[in-house]
Amino acid sequence: MTRALRESDLSEDAHDFLLGRGALASVLARWGVKTFDVPVEPCPDPEWRKRFGPHGEFFENKIVFPLYDLGGIFLGFDVRSVGKKDPLRVMFPDKPWSAVWIGMPEAMSSVCQHPGQWVAWVVEGVFAAFARHHAIQHPQHVVLGAGPAHLNHRHIEFLARWSPYAVHICFDQDAAGRRGTARALLDLGKRGVRCQAVPYGRDGDDPGSIWDRGGAAAIREAFSHFVI
Repeated sequence: MTRALRESDLSEDAHDFLLGRGALASVLARWGVKTFDVPVEPCPDPEWRKRFGPHGEFFENKIVFPLYDLGGIFLGFDVRSVGKKDPLRVMFPDKPWSAVWIGMPEAMSSVCQHPGQWVAWVVEGVFAAFARHHAIQHPQHVVLGAGPAHLNHRHIEFLARWSPYAVHICFDQDAAGRRGTARALLDLGKRGVRCQAVPYGRDGDDPGSIWDRGGAAAIREAFSHFVI
């Protein structure tokens, strides 16, 4: 998979689709987002071939968002089709223990350069992370995507270990997001991490839906009272 992604490019229609959902071209390049091109050689893993096809045909022409650990080790990827709500996360079972964040290891440059002074803005999915970048204009502020509206013990350990100045929880403004926010605040508080919920927009909103309504200006307005 690593080799196939390295040899793939981001198609023009996928690029335009992602820009339309709030992505910055610079972020797509740094994250290594690609459109999967089926390789000539089959995959040697029989389980992989059984699940996704001999050459990974299941992923053909889908957008792949690589997921890395703190040191840049490839842990797996999120994948979805252009214009469809069919997200899927695939993790490699042989990779080491790690907190899985959307936006790593790019975020670690700010974390390492500003120990104890960096601010984490925690969102759910990739489109929420794209949208939040339009309201973050400070090198010490980092956008991290957790995936679902939940911080697992690995996420909590990461945030406690790297001691951010503050953690802002920006989960979706729906029932699941509120439950996940309450739990995250409790777990982070137990570890002594300074944290707060970030209410925004309308009931049921997420950063992506705000982007869809009004683009970058709407995102900046929705979060303006929280950005330092």
